[in-house]
Amino acid sequence: MNSVAPKTRSVVLTAAVASGAGAWAASAIASLAYVSVTSRVFTPSTIGSYSSAMLAEGLLYLVLGSGLSIGIQRRNGIPDDDEHAYYGRAIVVGMLAGVAMLLLAGPWASLWGNPNAEQFVRIWAMVALLHPLSLVLLGVLRKRDEHSRAAKAMLISGVGCSLLGVIPVLATRDPLSLVASNILFPTLLIGSCVAYGVRGRPSLSSRIKESQFVRSSTRLNVTNYIAYNAIAWSVSRFISSAGLGVFSRAWLMADLPAQGLASAASSALFPSWGSDDSDSKRAALTDALVVVPAAVALILAVISALATPIVAIFLGAQWTEAIALLAILPIFLAALAPQWLLASRLQAMGKFRVLAVSRIVALVTAAVFVVLVATTENIVIAAVGAGFVYLTAHIADLKSASALGALAPKPILRAYLQVLAACALLWATGIAQAADIWRPSGAAEMIALGVAAAIGLIAGLLITSNGRPGRVLESRGVIPQWVPQLFRPGLGYPI
Repeated sequence: MNSVAPKTRSVVLTAAVASGAGAWAASAIASLAYVSVTSRVFTPSTIGSYSSAMLAEGLLYLVLGSGLSIGIQRRNGIPDDDEHAYYGRAIVVGMLAGVAMLLLAGPWASLWGNPNAEQFVRIWAMVALLHPLSLVLLGVLRKRDEHSRAAKAMLISGVGCSLLGVIPVLATRDPLSLVASNILFPTLLIGSCVAYGVRGRPSLSSRIKESQFVRSSTRLNVTNYIAYNAIAWSVSRFISSAGLGVFSRAWLMADLPAQGLASAASSALFPSWGSDDSDSKRAALTDALVVVPAAVALILAVISALATPIVAIFLGAQWTEAIALLAILPIFLAALAPQWLLASRLQAMGKFRVLAVSRIVALVTAAVFVVLVATTENIVIAAVGAGFVYLTAHIADLKSASALGALAPKPILRAYLQVLAACALLWATGIAQAADIWRPSGAAEMIALGVAAAIGLIAGLLITSNGRPGRVLESRGVIPQWVPQLFRPGLGYPI
């Protein structure tokens, strides 16, 4: 894999990112349809109980199994015996996680101040059983550079779990039916990976390679979990279960593009990054931190500007409290994509001590906002804090990565300033809705909002296409030269 010519390798990585982004887009559309249905069937309080159970399974996966999927992607070659060892460990940790979910359901519900979450946690044990193995199998596909197949497996799982998962919801209208889609996702992912040739005999006899890396990754993931979910816990604990339901739905709407595109890029790049710091990898990281944040920020800015109609269309009348959150969250969650990408690169380099510094910064930031939520009981403050945690962690990682020579800081910072300028009009429209200065209600006002968002988007495209993000896309051959020229009126833009 390392012998591939740099230009050819760039094309391969670009195609891998594109295939991952395409799978994400289709899955996101299916997810939005699922969310639209379930938000009309169940109350915010029920969604809050469901969300706290989902976070319980997420923690157990991070503690027991997250290092496995990331460790196997870091291997330069995967002999059969090593693959079998990873499969065996994934099955074991899945069983341990499932048992833990059953035993700790009560204490977890008490911790979140939500007694109704206990029954959800017990059902989630089935997800915990399958989760580690599904992601190890997916990691094998990515490590083999079979990114197209990995994207197809994710597409089948993402779309399938949403389309099939809605059936028991509509048929029973039982709150526990919400978990059906979550059980279907790893089930379909395992089946898809096996169909694409990832198979073998699970073994516990072989020693797992990269064991130190796996342990360090696990510690990092657990720290991330605490920093990034502490504010959600404070909403459940100090506001209400319904508040957590509103918060989680607004988060989902903003998180889909932020996490989806960041995951597509980091999943494609991670196996090639390894632990060294060659010029090509430095350039790839720099370009990724120029292009991906720009794309994510513009998409999120449009979501912020259109918060009122988005909530009305996808969530329904009982979710109006989510408008303010959906207007604010995308502004700060624009930091999620670059934070994810850069942290992935530092993790691939094995720079866990460097990452520890930014995680301490994130934990302190989260603690401050937890106190603010507890004292004010203001859910909008929670939305600001949730995104601000990613921002402070990314700033710390940028400083460290620059000192290590892992990226070129000046082009990145210049591109970030261009992104701020590109999103300004859209963000202003979103803030007006969050502050309840202007929330369109009638058809005429909705049309006016759409026009304002369109003007903001065109302005954003003008700035980014004339700036460094557009230049990088051209130089990498991602888009034809004539596409950005559509947004270049001849005025030019310094980069």
